[in-house]
Amino acid sequence: MSSKDIGRVVRVARLAALLLAVLAAASPGFAAGGGGMDPGYVPGELVIKLRAGFGPSDAASVAALAGAVVKKPLPVEGFYLLAAKDTATTVVQMRDALRTDARVSSSDPNYRCKLSAEPNDPYYAQQWNLVLVNMPEAWEPIHIRDASGIRVAVVDACVRTDHPDLAGRIVAGYDVADDDEDTNPPEEARPWSEHGTMVAGIIGAVTDNRIGIAGVCWDGVQIVPVKVYEDSNNTVYGSGDDFVAGLDEALKRNANVVNMSMEFAVTFDLLREKIEELADAGIILVAAAGNGSGNVSYPAAYPEVICVSSVNSDKEISEFSNRGPQVDVAAPGEDVTSTGVDSTVTPIAYYLTKSGTSYAAPHVAGAAAILLANGRPASSVLDAIQATAQQQGTEIPNDEYGYGILDVGAALLYQSFNVIIDRPQNGDSLSTTYPPVRISLNGVAIGTVQVLVDGETAISGGQIANAKVSHYSAPTTSGQLAFTWPFTTGTHRINVTASPVYSATETVTVRSTFTVAPRTLPPGMYMFSLPFATAGSQTGLGDVLAAADGSPLFVYRQARWEPEVAAYKLYNYPGIPNQTGASLQPSNVRAGENALPAEGVASTTLPRGVGYWLDLRQSASLISSTYVDDSKTYAIELKHGWNQIGNPFPFPVGWGSVLVRYLNDTVSITEAVSRGWVSSSLYRYESGAYRADSAPNGLLEPWKGYWVYVKVPPTGGAPADPNAATAKVTLFIPPLQGALAGGLPLTPAGITGSAASNAAGSASGAVRGTLAAVKGSSGR
Repeated sequence: MSSKDIGRVVRVARLAALLLAVLAAASPGFAAGGGGMDPGYVPGELVIKLRAGFGPSDAASVAALAGAVVKKPLPVEGFYLLAAKDTATTVVQMRDALRTDARVSSSDPNYRCKLSAEPNDPYYAQQWNLVLVNMPEAWEPIHIRDASGIRVAVVDACVRTDHPDLAGRIVAGYDVADDDEDTNPPEEARPWSEHGTMVAGIIGAVTDNRIGIAGVCWDGVQIVPVKVYEDSNNTVYGSGDDFVAGLDEALKRNANVVNMSMEFAVTFDLLREKIEELADAGIILVAAAGNGSGNVSYPAAYPEVICVSSVNSDKEISEFSNRGPQVDVAAPGEDVTSTGVDSTVTPIAYYLTKSGTSYAAPHVAGAAAILLANGRPASSVLDAIQATAQQQGTEIPNDEYGYGILDVGAALLYQSFNVIIDRPQNGDSLSTTYPPVRISLNGVAIGTVQVLVDGETAISGGQIANAKVSHYSAPTTSGQLAFTWPFTTGTHRINVTASPVYSATETVTVRSTFTVAPRTLPPGMYMFSLPFATAGSQTGLGDVLAAADGSPLFVYRQARWEPEVAAYKLYNYPGIPNQTGASLQPSNVRAGENALPAEGVASTTLPRGVGYWLDLRQSASLISSTYVDDSKTYAIELKHGWNQIGNPFPFPVGWGSVLVRYLNDTVSITEAVSRGWVSSSLYRYESGAYRADSAPNGLLEPWKGYWVYVKVPPTGGAPADPNAATAKVTLFIPPLQGALAGGLPLTPAGITGSAASNAAGSASGAVRGTLAAVKGSSGR
């Protein structure tokens, strides 16, 4: 979803691309320098990331070990730029000195970005490029909307702010490279002088003003120039820290769209995490694919970025354009005419015709601004662009064009609009009277939304219309509408009608029919868990369960293993005092939605996520009457040894989607196994025998409990990491329903794990021993 190109002489661009390809191949991801070849990064500078809990004083200490000083903190939390104390210290030496430092999470050279467009033809007045992307259709009066409230940041070498064809379009920007507010090119010409001005002109040159060229955005747009090249820089390379600082300025200046006609040969943590931060803020990111006739460069290759390749006037992929599966869409990048810079012309009114993916990307950035101005939410801009692109090639998408060539006119007409009832789904059978109702809306006029529950109006015009509705939230146009409703046992129906933002006359109706009924358990021994929090001071399962005939349930016993003491705690066992460790509010358990409660603070969501043994002597009926926010990840703190956990959600969750945190690192369950944090097997108890699934296979089913063995923190000896002995192990269970991670099955019948039964080896034997202890205590 990103790409790059830059206007330059063909031979220079080809040579630069060749050099970058050589550098990218050097180990380990960057070149060591030498031989007079540009190393692809700033000599003597290293970007480090410190682990959580370490700060500026640690950065200074780390820098000293590397023979460097902290040049500055960077605008991504935990990152610092180090500079060598003397020119004899190389980046490789600095990095090697820190490889074993436990405080350092990652280290990268301060990679350089380069401009990649190539000048070829002189000024060419006919803008074939705008015809190719169907701007005449986009400029029809029905589509022209005032885009002056949309801000497009041009993070580039520089932008000429006094060009008459950009009058009224440029707003205050910043020069992060020279730390001032002058984003203009220096008076002395540089290889990059005209680059950003051409990009800005493609996006927003004033249209219909009788001078110069037309920009993509007819009726206004705010261009935020962010300069990331130093005035003294007489090369085509800039530094990674300045580029990331430029992205930070775009974020601070409330950009809706960011155009990045720049490229790095490799990825590095500082850039990747900043891109993720901007994407999380809802900013549309557009970048050029790059001009090396090879693989897509960065940041275009990141999934959060719209990657743009280049085509010529014959709709052929440009020879210089990079290719790859990351390409989202193609746009004109050869012989493109735009606003330029020439200090010999007074007043500044100059135009250039150049080539490069740098000039393809701003067509898409401008299109994104128009779509936003026409009411399309940022979350569906890429959908509209890809769905309406002019398809090229036999397979869509493909590595050259992505989904095809940009068609702005068609994208404005694209009707991406749908309504889906996510929960309860049609045909569901639920064991709770307060199931969260979740309705996904895409491109919907929220004022048209009507929701009926069993014929009663719950939501009208996007507003609460019934006192039974609680926990209500709704998006503006796209997102998830949610609420709860006090259902009773029986069959229920939900009807939703809505209209899209682009048409008040078009409507859609969707329905869901489901049942609410108790779940019945026959007598027997169960590994058990409640996928909801209990109310008040309930302590025993007898407060939650009822006998199958509806009478109070007394004939049951519950137990829970406490890893700290390697023993069971018991509840409702004849002749044995009830122990709080086996209650529904165990004091030594920490669990919660999204985050754990503070030390010593009781969880308000227990017993969700906690596993128990349940010994039933008569049939029992299970039904929840407590609200559970099943849209939030659930965290469970684990102990060294065997832990009894449960699925905290009333729907299946794939074991492979679970994450584990230890020593401030959060990794997948598979990675946690490979690091020796947890055992590979997840044990469940069915029909009097154990079954096991090795990570990542397996399914956490609602109402069921499981055994998980935790190997850390170490219980004896000197740990390699001094923080290991006091570190916590936390399990994060995400609220995934439907297509589970790794293609995991949705039903128990589809599970194909190790099926370990009673002969699953020593680990299984240890678990069987704990079960025997429970049976012995119960007198069975």
